[in-house]
Amino acid sequence: FKSWMFTIILRESKNFYRKNFWRKFISIEDSPETLNLEYTQDTIEDIDKKNLLITALNKLSKKEKESILLFELGGFSIEEIKDIQNEKSLSSVKSRLSRSRKKLLHFIIKNKTDYNSNNRETLEDETIKILQRTNG
Repeated sequence: FKSWMFTIILRESKNFYRKNFWRKFISIEDSPETLNLEYTQDTIEDIDKKNLLITALNKLSKKEKESILLFELGGFSIEEIKDIQNEKSLSSVKSRLSRSRKKLLHFIIKNKTDYNSNNRETLEDETIKILQRTNG
């Protein structure tokens, strides 16, 4: 049931984002006074971190990205991911997750930029630590 429900949610969320894609652009009728275009340094850093993570995820194949998102963000078990992706064995899902983590780690290390102006850990540092813990 959980796999079936997730498939419906996944399709509905894709439809939602497709419909709302054009709404995120600023209308030319909006005056500059009505728009809040102030960005703090933290906001800019968060945007940069998010963009790096999205870019890293987009370097993965569709199945790799789906697997890592289902497991890490969705909280699905390997067995459930196997069912969702119509795989025959658990080992194929496990190896895909391992391969995906290694690719993400490699990409983030290769493209790491210092966003850490206040000596705080960056998203990349946290991601690298998590990936290293899960891989070794």
